[in-house]
Amino acid sequence: MIANTTTQSQILLSNISKIIEFNASKIIENVELKFDQYISVINVVLNNSTYYAQSNSTVGIATKPVPKGYVPVILITYIIYAIFMIIVLAQLLTMVHSAYARLRIMKNAKPIPINDAAQLPLVSIIIPVKGEGIDAIEDAIKRIIGLDYPRDKLEVIVATDDDEATANLIKNTVERIGKAYGLRTLVNWRSKPVGYKGGAINEAAKLAKGDVLLILDVDTTLPRNYLKVALGYLNEGYDAVGAPFLGTPKVPNNFSWPLMILFNILSEVQIVGRAFSRLRRGFYMIIGNNLLIKRDFFNRINGLCYCKSDDIDVALRIWLMGGRIGVMNERVLTEIPSTYSAFRSQTIRWATNDMWALKKYFTKILKSRNRSLLDKIDAYLWLLKYPLVYLGVVSIITMIVMQVFNILIPPLPILVLSILTDVVGAVLLILLIMVGRRMNYGYWDLFKSLIIGGLTMYALMFPLMVYLTKALLSDLPWLYTPKASKALLRQKLIIERLSIIVLVAIAAVLLVMGHVIVSLYIFANSILILMGYKTGSISSGNSANHLLSTGRF
Repeated sequence: MIANTTTQSQILLSNISKIIEFNASKIIENVELKFDQYISVINVVLNNSTYYAQSNSTVGIATKPVPKGYVPVILITYIIYAIFMIIVLAQLLTMVHSAYARLRIMKNAKPIPINDAAQLPLVSIIIPVKGEGIDAIEDAIKRIIGLDYPRDKLEVIVATDDDEATANLIKNTVERIGKAYGLRTLVNWRSKPVGYKGGAINEAAKLAKGDVLLILDVDTTLPRNYLKVALGYLNEGYDAVGAPFLGTPKVPNNFSWPLMILFNILSEVQIVGRAFSRLRRGFYMIIGNNLLIKRDFFNRINGLCYCKSDDIDVALRIWLMGGRIGVMNERVLTEIPSTYSAFRSQTIRWATNDMWALKKYFTKILKSRNRSLLDKIDAYLWLLKYPLVYLGVVSIITMIVMQVFNILIPPLPILVLSILTDVVGAVLLILLIMVGRRMNYGYWDLFKSLIIGGLTMYALMFPLMVYLTKALLSDLPWLYTPKASKALLRQKLIIERLSIIVLVAIAAVLLVMGHVIVSLYIFANSILILMGYKTGSISSGNSANHLLSTGRF
């Protein structure tokens, strides 16, 4: 009985090995055949410069005739791919314009600050908090005391939606600091919070006595001359003013430092450069972590929205009514994500906020009489920057379709569009490096930041697609961005891991079918996703030990 079982097992293993050997030989034969076909077509194209233009059909140049019944499928794929590529090209061109504008900005290109104490108005500074440490709130108020502004013309209102016990603790701390430094302070607690951060700020604004409001995030550090310079913008007729940020990581590591460099460069391009290149036309974003606005204008626009996207919402409302938004040529400091998980949460929140704004304001932008067609296109491009992650999947699908139907070169319009996008992308890359050099970053640091940033965004491709689709279909709850020690808490990253499994499975099936090139392309995509989220993972206890030593836990 045992001998029979052994014999059967040996026969089964022998058959399996023969099947594997047969399939492997077939794959190798298909690879050799494909390679010979590609080389033959490439030689024809290279030897006759007019061959491609003359023989280029609606589906492109194929090594085998494409069945007519499948031509509509191929054309639909090309059309979808072309639409995304056109939007990408437009986005790249606007970024090139913004980067070039940033390189031309003069240091002294800013309104004259107000220095006459008699002209300085009472400023009410509103700091919304929820779930923040008492030490963070205390540090925020002490930083305000250090501003170059008369203390008797400052008022600090902390708006908290924490539980009652925490609110009382915050109140005692704020009052203690106010008395110690001669600063007018107030804590506004909502027992039944409504309307997220915007709702808390609106309630606090009703208690404000200042003629000017400054809405400030608790982790934002202002330059000493912030208020005097910002008031200079208001005096020149701007309706709202904000300063771009320079990011600093609270958990320094091999991921957060390169990410900080890329964050800061993109802030200079997408916020500063975009604003200074659109003083007469176009759309640019107001800064969410600091906003200076006259109280009467704040009341005229009915305050902030009772929504998660209060910064993009107020920027669009001011812009649609023909208002002026000032972006200061000063910088504030703010915390940036220190791990992939934290960066993931923040990026998903920003992306879904833009999707919410696109849904809400699409028709209003289209029908606006205060803005030109170019203005409207510019606003749409800003709101569409995150949905372009769908291009990654569209590119994979296009590659699969081309390989399945043995298409070596796509139609001329698709090829030209792809080449043009690559060229503009290369120009943008050079300009980003030039901006980075102006900011005194070294070439090696810039190289690392671009590589890590690119890998990280690649890993985020599928999670962003999932959450953007959810945001398109329904409203999502508030997504919290882990900061400081909380950034070390790992997420399960189910979407990333599942996407790798699916991509590897698809690559394996295509490899068995003999489509080697697209199989390797898809497998490379899965490797890039893995590298992307692994790069931002904390693999040692160094960062945790650093936080323990500094008492940040």
